Amino acid sequence: LDRVADRVGGYASGQVSIRVNDLAEIGRLTDRLRAQPPTEIAGRAVVRSVDYLADAAQPNDILRYDLADGSRLIVRPSGTEPKLKAYLDARSETGTGRERREHAAAAVGELEQSVRALLV
Repeated sequence: LDRVADRVGGYASGQVSIRVNDLAEIGRLTDRLRAQPPTEIAGRAVVRSVDYLADAAQPNDILRYDLADGSRLIVRPSGTEPKLKAYLDARSETGTGRERREHAAAAVGELEQSVRALLV
């Protein structure tokens, strides 16, 4: 993995799940994100937001935020459980392959903390 990261960069992914007792809470959370989209997450500027509910061909209750450092956040309801899911991805090209992987993993950890606060 370190050799691959040397060539293409280090990548890491994570997930935050928010369990709800009332399914309507998921809609309230995503509605709030639509009404007040974040401008930054974990100190990283949001450079692009995509709301897939606005897709006329195939609307889905999915929000995507691309961050200035190449990280991204995707928020959607779980299809099988009473949860709101947040998927986190980060990439790093700093240092050796091992360091790149470590930097990406650290970025995911920072994103996770920020996303938990955002979704409360």
